[in-house]
Amino acid sequence: MKKVKICLKKIVTPLCILTLLLGPGSSHLAAQPTVNPVSKLNAKLIFSVSPELTELNEHEIALQYPSALTRPTWVFIKRQNNVRFLINYGATKASDKNLPEIKTYYEKLYKAAAKNFISSKIIYVNKRPFVLMQFETASSPGGSEFVYNYLFMTTIDGELIIFNYFFPSTDRVTELEQAGKILYSLKAGH
Repeated sequence: MKKVKICLKKIVTPLCILTLLLGPGSSHLAAQPTVNPVSKLNAKLIFSVSPELTELNEHEIALQYPSALTRPTWVFIKRQNNVRFLINYGATKASDKNLPEIKTYYEKLYKAAAKNFISSKIIYVNKRPFVLMQFETASSPGGSEFVYNYLFMTTIDGELIIFNYFFPSTDRVTELEQAGKILYSLKAGH
């Protein structure tokens, strides 16, 4: 019995001291954030992204997308496995009532370009209508590897906003979950 008490004192005392010195939130067992909140357009657009996604600054975006005509407004990337989340805002005037015709237009556009057009529908997220499309494109012209596109659109302040979360199709299981988490975290106001 005496040996057990001594062993416990040797283990418990250093742990207690370490906890007091570092504080209760310092434990490596403490919960790590699973999402990072993002706010754009003076809080009219709020969503959450995985901590693995890094937002590029304006200079980095301009380097990666040199043409101002095709440059996204905001870009988030997961550097280790070629995942990108692009957001385009302000290029097209639109309202919620235009979403069915916007859906039809983009369906035609992406069905022609896609190797595999998976789905297209209008859904409601946090009481807001969104067009949601899923399709695969070749990662390079004539290539055998594919990129999965999880594209969703809505309107804010009379402008169309387009979100495209895309990733190698081989990562479909894990990345589709991440894309869905972003979409269902969205709060878009007028």
